[in-house]
Amino acid sequence: MSSWHAVRYPIKAGSEERVKELFRNTALPPAELTATTSADRPATRLLSTMVFVGPGSAVRLIEFEGELSSVIAHLAGRKEARTFQTELAQYLQTDHDLRGPGIGAFFRDATLQHVPVGG
Repeated sequence: MSSWHAVRYPIKAGSEERVKELFRNTALPPAELTATTSADRPATRLLSTMVFVGPGSAVRLIEFEGELSSVIAHLAGRKEARTFQTELAQYLQTDHDLRGPGIGAFFRDATLQHVPVGG
């Protein structure tokens, strides 16, 4: 069964087109992650990624199987992800250090909770 995770990026007014381009030009991470099961199969897989950009915010949604902590660790370890976070920081409404310890606080504040609808 898959799970969903979303992160909201509060962006500066007028930066929407630049943020769209930044997301468009960032390579998607591989679906297979490094965490493995005893059967030597990936324990966590990225199934899909979507991004929505509107006035004042961007939202990234990921669908995955497995543990969110494995997804986060995998993404945090990728050079492309670190480059993306550094470039995105200039478009955020408030200053955030997305390269160091401040990234944890940013993601704690920016994470949206998935709420199943209808029951």
